Amino acid sequence: RYATVKGEYALNGATVKGDHALRDATVEGNLALSGATVKGRHALNGATVTGDHALRDATVEGYCALKSATVKGEYALCGATVEGSDALSRATVTGDRALEQATVEGEYALYGATLNGKRINPY
Repeated sequence: RYATVKGEYALNGATVKGDHALRDATVEGNLALSGATVKGRHALNGATVTGDHALRDATVEGYCALKSATVKGEYALCGATVEGSDALSRATVTGDRALEQATVEGEYALYGATLNGKRINPY
């Protein structure tokens, strides 16, 4: 909590056995979990990511929570599976959104969110 990561934060292909939490953190670069498995929650409530937030082809066995977070780059869930909800309530995403072939088994919550980019198909 309240951490600052300077540069890319990459867990591509990793398995996280529990929650992955960066609440109120700042990532000064990309946050990359493409192909990763998170066996818990992926929580970035209040965090700021200055680059892309990439969960391409990832599996989150809990929920994704980006409430009040800021993502200045692309928000990419293409091919990802989120077994819980994906909550972007009050979040701001200034980049594009890539959601093709993503599965969110719970609620996809955008209450009060600001999405400035466009929805793109990267495939």
